[in-house]
Amino acid sequence: MMLQRLIAACGQTAVHSLDEVQELLDGTAKGEFVLNAAVLGARTTQLGFAFAAGYPLAVRRLTGDARPLALAVTEARGNRPTDIDTVLRRDAHGSATISGTKTFVTLADRASHCLVLCKDGDAAPAADGRVALLLVLAPLRAHGVSVDMLPSLPIAPAIAHGKVTFTNTTVERIFDGDGWNDYGRPFRTIEDVAVMSAALGMAFRITFQSAPTLAARAIAILAALRDVERLGFSDREAHVLLSGALALATPLLADVCRAASDDVRIELERDLPLLSIATRAREARTARAWQSFS
Repeated sequence: MMLQRLIAACGQTAVHSLDEVQELLDGTAKGEFVLNAAVLGARTTQLGFAFAAGYPLAVRRLTGDARPLALAVTEARGNRPTDIDTVLRRDAHGSATISGTKTFVTLADRASHCLVLCKDGDAAPAADGRVALLLVLAPLRAHGVSVDMLPSLPIAPAIAHGKVTFTNTTVERIFDGDGWNDYGRPFRTIEDVAVMSAALGMAFRITFQSAPTLAARAIAILAALRDVERLGFSDREAHVLLSGALALATPLLADVCRAASDDVRIELERDLPLLSIATRAREARTARAWQSFS
């Protein structure tokens, strides 16, 4: 089924704008996560557009909300739980507002709402000093929200990032569970799976006619990522399997670069470092997974 879906996607015109990517996302039905990301990636020959397809699918996976969403975690001090200063407070009537600044929100210019990791200002710190974190849904086009787009990055310049400031912004929903353990931490794995699946779909499009051996390698790695999805994004075995899949994908994408036409190769070589961001976090995740088997 995956092979047939990918070949069918390759038979359609490649997308060349973020608006076209959004149209594809809007038409994506619920279903297999890895398959959907790979098929969307197979509609493009540019890694930036593949990322723009996979990343929103990852954000959507967190809550099931299919609207154009951004995820806001990173602040001035970083993106660890102890770095979060954005705070949620409730008034006497039960209404909740957030205040704080998120310094790096991917695709903030294209989202209508934002999933925001914040501190629960009404909860006392735990015995070890940790504060309770929540995930909330807030509008991005509303009173009390300021969105300032950042300069384009040299890697995947089509992908915009913004700084978002919330000032007593009313939240639409507070999600159940722990903001970090149930949403922030799993997202790192979900994002890796979605973005790499989309990148492999793109690699398949570039090579399935001209270099079918490379296309077959892409399919094999996608099969491993489907197993990660099956095991679950918090599963320790899934984290080990994901580390292996990512290790296989890196040389494959380098080979795809060499096999691509000149115009495609230039953009791929420029944007491939995008997939190396957060390498240390991945290594730490893999190390924890291996240690859990000891």
